Amino acid sequence: YNLATGDSTVLSFPVLTRSAVLRLEAELDSLSPYGHFASDFASCGPIITSAGDNYATNSGNPVEATDCQEIRDSYDPNDKQVFPKGVSAAGNIEPGTWLTYRLRFINKGNDTAYMVRIVDTLSNDLDLGSLQFGASSHRFVPKISGKGRPVLTLVFDPINLPDSARSGQAAASGFVDFRIRSSSSAPLGTQIKNHADILFDFNPAVRTNTVLNTLYRPTLTPGVIDTVIITTTRKPNRTPVPFTIQPNPGNGKLTLTTTQAGQLQIISPDGKLDAIRAITKGSNALDISHLPTGLYLLRLNGAALRFVRE
Repeated sequence: YNLATGDSTVLSFPVLTRSAVLRLEAELDSLSPYGHFASDFASCGPIITSAGDNYATNSGNPVEATDCQEIRDSYDPNDKQVFPKGVSAAGNIEPGTWLTYRLRFINKGNDTAYMVRIVDTLSNDLDLGSLQFGASSHRFVPKISGKGRPVLTLVFDPINLPDSARSGQAAASGFVDFRIRSSSSAPLGTQIKNHADILFDFNPAVRTNTVLNTLYRPTLTPGVIDTVIITTTRKPNRTPVPFTIQPNPGNGKLTLTTTQAGQLQIISPDGKLDAIRAITKGSNALDISHLPTGLYLLRLNGAALRFVRE
């Protein structure tokens, strides 16, 4: 549903006969500074904490990242998590769902780790152009490489991570979050598996667990959700100007095609404005091969696309 400023929508659900948690999500405009969607929980009974294990949360603050995590007694601290976990052991999600991955690591050696590298070979059924980085415990530099399947490398150098034996688990630990959209065109039943290798200095890699999501379409379950009533459906008047870039990912030489001239802004992975280019209607050849590898945001007349510089 689309709402104009100041409008409201009423969603009506039947009274559930058992304890339940209702999660409501609303997709935001692409230009919103507060993320891609807003969400909230409505408790229909005493069981509300169960939803926290399955979803990362969104506070609406562009400089704040929060999430709900399962409290566990004993675990391997070098692990990988995915939100949402999805439905059932197969991790069922709908095509196009955003997946947030969290990688956690701890230095269990007997001396300080001066550098940590995380190597994550991504599935071909993930949209690399949608990759976004979230919160992290330490500063890092991302790199993307690989032929066929993209390889994401996160380099923490220097990190100076003390060992857990002398400094305790909290001081010796770190984490990093990133989110990426699952394929919207892959066949239903496609499995998206992911694990990562964590390297402390030049020691052998520590491999994390493998997380799993499976693409599926939900079917109607009688008695769970019966009726949704939308009382207002008004579309906003503004329509962003579309433009496309090819190839993506690329080596820095690309073609931009647009229906309207304007000023193209190129924003670097750290959020800085790298350049402004004049764009004409139609096809434009751009050479940004001088830029370092990474994920860049290209913004033109209110519309934005992400470009991966290989």
